[in-house]
Amino acid sequence: MKNIAFAMSLFGLACAAANTAHAADGTVNFTGSIVASTCQIEPGTNNQVVNLPRVSTSQLGSVGATVGRTPFVFLVSGCEMNAEGGDTSAPAKKVSVAFEPGPNVDLSTGRLNLTGADAAGGVQIQILNDKYEPILVGAPASEQRTQTVNVNTDSGRAALVFSAQYIATSATVTGGSANSYVTYSLVYP
Repeated sequence: MKNIAFAMSLFGLACAAANTAHAADGTVNFTGSIVASTCQIEPGTNNQVVNLPRVSTSQLGSVGATVGRTPFVFLVSGCEMNAEGGDTSAPAKKVSVAFEPGPNVDLSTGRLNLTGADAAGGVQIQILNDKYEPILVGAPASEQRTQTVNVNTDSGRAALVFSAQYIATSATVTGGSANSYVTYSLVYP
């Protein structure tokens, strides 16, 4: 009986010592804003198929070579949201797009890996903003380099223009299909 009491005492001391070894070093505060209603992506531009052109492997003969730039656009309308702290409706002033990380996003390059068993090799798909600057797909929204556009306050509409292109990741590109996808969200900076 004394052995059990002694063992329980040792266990209690060990638990107490463990608690004192983990003192708090600081606090993390999170801030944000939730809006009740936001812009709507117009039908036909919400779930798009961007048809990149058929190109030759020789056009992608060096690392970083690009070809096949193809524009696409998201049209948004009905951009109204509840003002912070009240129920009054106020038009959204700015809108942007955040391209989400996913299973085919290469987070080290911010580009899209090709999908499918017959995919071309040594090439990725790169998304560009309206100034033809590479977007870092999958990065935090504030670091992606997507454009922020002003919403027309009279119509509540805006257009977000992007392009996609092939980019060589190897000096030797092999032929095959060049398919990929990315999900996105509208954000209100």
